[in-house]
Amino acid sequence: MAAITSIKFTCVPSQLERLTRNITWQMFGLLCLGVLQASVVIPTLNEDKYISKCLESLRQQNFDGDFEIIVVDGGSADSTVDLASAKADKTLVYGGKPVGDARNLGARLAEADIVAFIDADTMASKDWLANIKESLSRKGVVGVTGPTFPYEGSKLDLLAYKVATGWLQRFSMIFGLPHVAGFNCAYRSAPFLRCGGFEEGRTLSEDLALSLKMRHEGRLIYNENVVAYTSTRRVRNYGYVRLAMFYLMNDAIFALTGKSLYYPPVR
Repeated sequence: MAAITSIKFTCVPSQLERLTRNITWQMFGLLCLGVLQASVVIPTLNEDKYISKCLESLRQQNFDGDFEIIVVDGGSADSTVDLASAKADKTLVYGGKPVGDARNLGARLAEADIVAFIDADTMASKDWLANIKESLSRKGVVGVTGPTFPYEGSKLDLLAYKVATGWLQRFSMIFGLPHVAGFNCAYRSAPFLRCGGFEEGRTLSEDLALSLKMRHEGRLIYNENVVAYTSTRRVRNYGYVRLAMFYLMNDAIFALTGKSLYYPPVR
């Protein structure tokens, strides 16, 4: 594992700084043996119940190459940062920022050409990174996602997640309006940064806004082998009916105005 770096950020790097840093890392990588092949970014906020499982799933990857794990914390009041620092390569504190902002900061500091995103309450399957790398090695592909299943819950939960993260994501790409879920996805760094990354300032639909931008950079694909497993805490908290109505209303507002609703917290 690379040396652990703990940094506290009080401002966002400027566009010039981001471009300079990205180019510098790419040039440095070309000169070094064992260059990182992937960077995994995990946004966190009071995730001490889940973060260790997420990090352990990444450390156990069947991956032929070196990769880094970057945790970007939103100002946790629990032990999330301490737990992350024990297993992540970089632990950044970026207090008070929404999830999209946190993911973008991690991507700006990523050293690899492939930047993968997974949430703290989500675990990667053993070949998650290997399948991401294979997908993004295909000609013209700039982004990939796959199914996310519940690692706790009932058969109804499994069916609901198959529909939401399987069928709907796949069909959204077929119809040219891709919705790549932010908690299980990966992009090529250069086009990701070029289009501005996740939509900042949002608590919801930041991943949908990114998908619609990235489709102009190249192909977005759904790979059924890019599998992750997530918690069902939001369903347990709000229920399927309430969540379904909430998402339908949000999608309608986003389609009509480009704005989104506030995502209710579950921690």
